[in-house]
Amino acid sequence: MALVQRALRLAEKRFEDIPRENRDVGMKGSTLLAVVAALALLAGWSAVQSAGQDIAVLRTFDFSGVDLYTTLWSLDDGRTVWIRANRPDREWLAQMRRNPDVELKRRGRNSKFRALLFERMRSEAYVEAGFREKYALADRWREWTNGNDTILVQLKPR
Repeated sequence: MALVQRALRLAEKRFEDIPRENRDVGMKGSTLLAVVAALALLAGWSAVQSAGQDIAVLRTFDFSGVDLYTTLWSLDDGRTVWIRANRPDREWLAQMRRNPDVELKRRGRNSKFRALLFERMRSEAYVEAGFREKYALADRWREWTNGNDTILVQLKPR
């Protein structure tokens, strides 16, 4: 609700910037813009909220004894589990390259996997489409804010 109020306040501020002779036209446009912005924010927020309900915790291991934990989205396509790094410079990704044995906690259950990293692959579009379908607007937001320089990781049970 606070997001809607913030959008309405922004629309009112914009309305004050419109010359008096154009306010009747501007008011309709500003009101419409505020309503559209509020609905978009509400839809986006609910998508992010629902995406947050299926968060996995990845544990990577270093040979020096340092473990890293990170939260991320996972995709189970029925045959394998996929995760992805939004950027190739993630520390846990570098650690995974050195030691591909990882643990993933999903839905309250820990599972051990061997990670296979894919910089680019033929089925990339298929996996990205799966993430897009599962996480909807939240995934589009991730792509818009982080770009599409993702690294896909396939997790094989060990």
